[in-house]
Amino acid sequence: MLKATLLNDGSKGRHSAIHIDSGDNRNFLFDCGDTTYWKMKEMGISTYHVDSIFLTHKHGDHMRGFNQVFVGASIPTQVDNPKILSLYAPPGTDELIEHKLEGDYFIRTFIDLFVNEVSLSDKECKTTKYECRDKEFERIECETKPLKDNTIYNDKTKIVKAFDVSHNDPDVPCLAFSFSENKMKVNMRYITKRGVPAGKWISTDLQNALLNGDEILYAPRGDGGLVGLEVRQAASLDTTKISYITDLHPNEQDKEDLSKFAFGSDLIFCEANYTRRTERPSEHHMSAFDAATIILNAFDSNKNYKRIEIDKRFSRSKIKSPAAVLMHLSEKVDENDIYNEADDVLKEEYEMIIGKPGMQLSLI
Repeated sequence: MLKATLLNDGSKGRHSAIHIDSGDNRNFLFDCGDTTYWKMKEMGISTYHVDSIFLTHKHGDHMRGFNQVFVGASIPTQVDNPKILSLYAPPGTDELIEHKLEGDYFIRTFIDLFVNEVSLSDKECKTTKYECRDKEFERIECETKPLKDNTIYNDKTKIVKAFDVSHNDPDVPCLAFSFSENKMKVNMRYITKRGVPAGKWISTDLQNALLNGDEILYAPRGDGGLVGLEVRQAASLDTTKISYITDLHPNEQDKEDLSKFAFGSDLIFCEANYTRRTERPSEHHMSAFDAATIILNAFDSNKNYKRIEIDKRFSRSKIKSPAAVLMHLSEKVDENDIYNEADDVLKEEYEMIIGKPGMQLSLI
């Protein structure tokens, strides 16, 4: 079960951050606003279990909380077994991180930090390793790897993809993200019919064959022999997808492309900063109408969407999926106006919620 927590919604001076708990001790953080650490602590979410941080862009309301999360991810006693932490962000982030490490803030941290600068236009990811030991650190240049299909993180069961968006500022490259989890559904009826008993081979050999796209797998029969199984008959992938889109000023082509990027998302966190009736709207953000247009066209009518449970403090305990959480609302605009403008577009296709700090959604 995936649990997504909106630590801060980016609205009314609150700074953006979303935490995803995959349920297997792997945790992912998207953006890192300046109150992220304290909100995680308040909600009982351990910063030590955060393995990967994904930053949309370098503005302070999205990365100022990195210092505290970084220190919180380290256990000082692990001198000989440092924590491994990976950071993924647009080009230019490496210089900012090194500047942070040069300060005196990072006392008693024992972390191997990998800073991955994602350049989708060049289809490559440049990695720099920082070996942080107490107050000292060593910078180590690593190889630059090519990117395929915009995939920046892939451990086979968890995949994160990035997409270039325009913050309407050439000096501030910005990314949107999608997070997908693939779980295996096993057809035991087919397997036993072929004379193959259940065993550890299902969670190892069969899962690897499925994730690798193999067609045939030779599995052990009860008599010690082998039998060929059609992988797609023996198992299938059940994919849960969450998208995170913020801080952009899209044109029509951008909206079309982002809908394709987020297509099939069970849950979309999306900026809705103002309405089309707002006087002097931001040139760097997105309207509720634009957000709803992107969300609506991301709907996959052929997908069997997940059920979503939400903390009762914020809504009824169960909501239908797909769902959209609107966030990064301007303090100058009434949230009811934001909701109504988006609702006029979405109608009944998507469940829609105004995001609040601490909101937790479990995808089942």
